[in-house]
Amino acid sequence: MCLSSTKKNRYLSFVSDTDLEAFYLSDDKQKKFLELVNSILSGNTVSVHTLQRHVGKCFWFRLAVQDSRLFTNEINLAIGKGLKFSKPVRVSPSLKDEIQHWADPSVVARVGKWRSERHHQFVVYSDASSFAWEGVFVQESLIPISDYCSASLVDLDINVKETRALSNILLSFGDKLQDARVDAYVDNQALVQALQSQAARSSCFSDDLKE
Repeated sequence: MCLSSTKKNRYLSFVSDTDLEAFYLSDDKQKKFLELVNSILSGNTVSVHTLQRHVGKCFWFRLAVQDSRLFTNEINLAIGKGLKFSKPVRVSPSLKDEIQHWADPSVVARVGKWRSERHHQFVVYSDASSFAWEGVFVQESLIPISDYCSASLVDLDINVKETRALSNILLSFGDKLQDARVDAYVDNQALVQALQSQAARSSCFSDDLKE
């Protein structure tokens, strides 16, 4: 992509802002997308084609809205059901909640910062068992952290527990890890695959990935 001497350049549906050193969606694209979202939320059913348009735009937005893929799991599940039964999809509570996320104008107005050539890099390790989680933050020394699982977490799937463990580690050292590259070592292949694809098969697993 070539940038001219001006500070803002339009590239497809994105604006490249050299002052902010970031990409963000153009105002007209934001407006059209929010109209699509509100049209879905206004009815009890929605066509598969409309959901496909929605999820396609979310995928395209990832240059600016970098976690956009995580907020399309329920939509993709609904598309699969709609294609299987060849009829409009009911806007279920879980589907509505996910689409409602996109109805917030601040979500599509976010900016995707350009990657800096300079960066800090840290390493964390996390693990979980049926009743507890633990982890280590590697800096000048090893800093361990652990706790018991809450009562609401004990009976959940191990994939959710492993995801929550990693989330707890990152949040515990968030002031140091912000705007940094983090190498996270976990012993759960499902978590690795879900993070790479930004998708999960269960709503509970997906919710923890978003966190």
